[in-house]
Parts: sequence; C-alpha cells; structure tokens
Amino acid sequence: MTIALLTNRFPPALDGVGDYTFFLAAELAGKGQTVHVVCRKQPENTGPANVTIHQVTNNWGQDSNTILFALLRETNPDWLVLQYVPYAFQPLGLPFFLPKLLRRIRRAGVRICVMFHEVHIRPKGVKGWIIGNLQRFIARQLCRNADAVVTSNEFYEQMLAPFCPEVQVIPVGANIVVEPLPEDTRSQFRKRHFPNASFVVATFGNRDISEMEQAVRRLSGEGVGLLVCGVARTGYLSPTDLGIHLQCADLFVLPDPVSLRGEGGTSLKSGSLAAAFAAGLPVVGVRGDMSREPLRHGHNIWLAENGDAAGLYDAIRLLIADPALIEKLRINGQALYQEHLRWEVIARQYLEILAHPTNLSPDA
Repeated sequence: MTIALLTNRFPPALDGVGDYTFFLAAELAGKGQTVHVVCRKQPENTGPANVTIHQVTNNWGQDSNTILFALLRETNPDWLVLQYVPYAFQPLGLPFFLPKLLRRIRRAGVRICVMFHEVHIRPKGVKGWIIGNLQRFIARQLCRNADAVVTSNEFYEQMLAPFCPEVQVIPVGANIVVEPLPEDTRSQFRKRHFPNASFVVATFGNRDISEMEQAVRRLSGEGVGLLVCGVARTGYLSPTDLGIHLQCADLFVLPDPVSLRGEGGTSLKSGSLAAAFAAGLPVVGVRGDMSREPLRHGHNIWLAENGDAAGLYDAIRLLIADPALIEKLRINGQALYQEHLRWEVIARQYLEILAHPTNLSPDA
C-alpha cells in the first residue's frame, strides 16, 4: 500500500503533530508500506529510513493545492492521511481550502483519511463564537470528504459525532525514543545536575509551566528538583536524549490548561503524556472534561483538581509521601503504554482502518 501523510511541519521543526507524523511514517514504512510525507518548505528535514519527504509550499492555500495535486498524481498513493490542526494550515484557524482539496483528490481515486488532532475551539465571546462555528463547519466538510475519520480521544470523538457516524479513536504515541538506561548513567546524571535533590520532577512540551515551577519551588527545601526538557531550558534534545533525560526523573508533571468551567485537562491527545509513560514515570496531570478512559485517576495517573500552583503542590507532595502509590501509577502507566501507545500498536490500527474503510459521508 502507498500512503501519503500530509502535515504542516516535520522534524527537525518543533511541532508536536510533525513529531507524530515522523513516528507514524517510520512505523508504517517498517511494516512494508510505501510512505510519502508531504509538508511545507523548511530549511531542512530529518526523515525516517525508507520514507520520502516532499516539501511543497511556503504557504498553504489555493496555490499549494495545485502543487499537491500534481504530486499525488506522480506518486499515486492509495491513501492520503491528513494530520489536521486548524491553525496549522491557516493562521486564523480557517483553512477553507482543505475540504475542496480533499474532494478533488478523492474524485481522482485517492482515498482520504483525516486525523483530527484538534477539531474546533470552544466558543468564548463573539469572536470565539464566530471562529469556533466556522471551524466546526470546516470539520464537517472534511468529514464529508473522507473515507475514514480518526481522532485521539473520546472528547474529540463526541465533537465529531454529529458530522459522521463512525469515528476511530487512536491515542497519540510517544514523541521520544526510550532505550534502557543503566543505573550508573542515571546516577551520574543526577549527581551532575541535581546534587542536592533526592527527588526530581520532570516535564516537557510547549505549555505554560509557571504554576508548576511555583509548586516545585515550594518543595525545593525538601530536596525536590525540577527538570524541564526543552529548547528554553536544556536546549534542543533529540528523541533519544529526551528518553535519557526523562528516565533520570522520579515523577512527570503535565500542567495541562483547564478553564474555570473545567474545560480541557490531561488527555491522550498528548505526545508528552505518552512519552512519560514510555519512560516508565508516574504521572501527575490535571483533571478536566477531556480526561477520559483509559486514563484512570489513582490507577495509572494522578489528576490534580486544577493546574494552579497549590493544586500541583498538593499532588506532588502527596505522591512523594506515598511510595506505594507512586509505584502503582508507574506500573499501570507502563501497562497503558504497552497496550495503547506504542507506535507498533498505533500503526497496526491505522492499517486495519485503511484496509477496511467505512464510507462516512452521506454525500459520497
């Protein structure tokens, strides 16, 4: 099978969906598929083995449609898999050109799968209401021009349910590479970077960590250190280096945003969450309406009631004082990773969907 993956950015550009596309492409190619990645023009690309990278445009829109359509005629894929985020393909989050493009590609005989990494914003104020409803319209049109629709969590599945009767849920995999870390290497890392810490809390990802920093600062007198993996703190880390750094910590905290109405929170749309599980770390997240099964508070994750400094402080302190609970979360988090979040599992689910597509569109 020949599969074209359409994404906005691709490594080494810093982009979570680009990372997702990289690992998915690598796993699909490893399973014997012919894989092409289509992305915007970048100074450089780092592609997996046996994956062909095509840089097609500086700006998405009607002009890029012509270039992309010509490329698909040349490569002749069986499937185009769109990695969709509204703001990735248009600065205002309104890529009206995409449904028209998918319709044209589909009529040319290429089947379409849309992976919704996000669907639409939740309306707040007049501007938010307008943009949210326009994004909702675009999502509906994308579904109507797709042979398969995928998303990462039950909350987004419910968002998409009015647009199509069958949405496949495949959680996001880890955006790191984890290789077993010798204990002496871990010990040396801790002595070099955290000589006065007996317990290290880690995080990484593109999110506001100011409240988390305040929480850990309150615990610094008790021997708690903070490891922030990312360009602003550690400098750029490869997926392998990220795996090494995370395995040197004792706890992972994911301070996902949540509104006063409980909107948001920690969910399986996060590659950082999958990375923490992959690294064998117990995880503290934030409870919100997106926190759904198979995430289970007190079983495979600890969900703070909110993401402010006080809430995170209470959660971290509680876990430090309960080694048995930390071990339970670690073991069950790794079990969740093995069952749902390994790229082998994710790619197998994609191939099953592509092998047995469901015509979701009443207009098809």
